[in-house]
Amino acid sequence: MMPWTMASRWWEEGGFFENLLFAIGDRRFWYPFVWLVPLGVWRLNRFPKPWVMATGATTLFALWLAGYSDIGTGDSRAVFNIIGPLFSMSAASLIADEKPWSPSRRNRKLKTL
Repeated sequence: MMPWTMASRWWEEGGFFENLLFAIGDRRFWYPFVWLVPLGVWRLNRFPKPWVMATGATTLFALWLAGYSDIGTGDSRAVFNIIGPLFSMSAASLIADEKPWSPSRRNRKLKTL
């Protein structure tokens, strides 16, 4: 099968927005994010801006591919693999109530017994 033949069949099954709304609207898409988004979004400003921007751009690209290729509900795993580590560190920072990359933490010496 030639690549352009495969690409033409993607559009026969449904439109881009139909596929995207089906993927995002499915309840299984939101299961990994029920706790992660509310806890992780509050401390994203404490992380390096390139990390947050790259994670956001890659997440949008994965969602675009999900709508383009009509993968159904398989997009939640890809989105979680992209955004999960940053949101998990942000949620841990919120729970621990510390800045994750503060200079004072790097210079702190370990105490020995």
